[in-house]
Amino acid sequence: FTAGTFKFRSTPSGSLPTDEDLMRTITEGISRSGMPSHSALSLADRRAVIEFIKTFSPKSQRQKTSEPIDIGSVPDYVATSESVDTGREAYALMHCSKCHGDLGRGDGPSSGVLQDSWGDPILPFDFTSGPLKGGATADAIYRTFVTGLDGTPMPSYQDAIQAQDRWHLVSYCLELMKGRS
Repeated sequence: FTAGTFKFRSTPSGSLPTDEDLMRTITEGISRSGMPSHSALSLADRRAVIEFIKTFSPKSQRQKTSEPIDIGSVPDYVATSESVDTGREAYALMHCSKCHGDLGRGDGPSSGVLQDSWGDPILPFDFTSGPLKGGATADAIYRTFVTGLDGTPMPSYQDAIQAQDRWHLVSYCLELMKGRS
């Protein structure tokens, strides 16, 4: 919290999360991590936790929160076979396999050398292993593609590929997630 670096947010890469982002994380928790859901806390208590979290980082005191990126509604074509095929092409174009591997198992050629912003080793996500930490719905995956995951090697694709191609990439990732063992 002291660095003001948050992975799961709706705001542009490098910016602070909104209170709604923090509320979502506190309420839902983070799947496959030590962060449980705190939905049993009253809304007032969760809001107090948010205000307390913001006191840890000088960045929160200096910087205003950016406006969230509007991701809109999930298009009807998401998860269709045509969209999955186009998403497979986007996966190749964006070199996703360098980290996530050809089959999305987190075993790409650079997977063993990735580091987070603090120099600690970090593994790329294995799409076949279960839900993503930021959420496994189409809109949650898309949000990750437009915001990136600050503090990790996962970049924002906001300026790298068009919105429609990001949605196709979501389709392909959802398809990879079906291959869970």
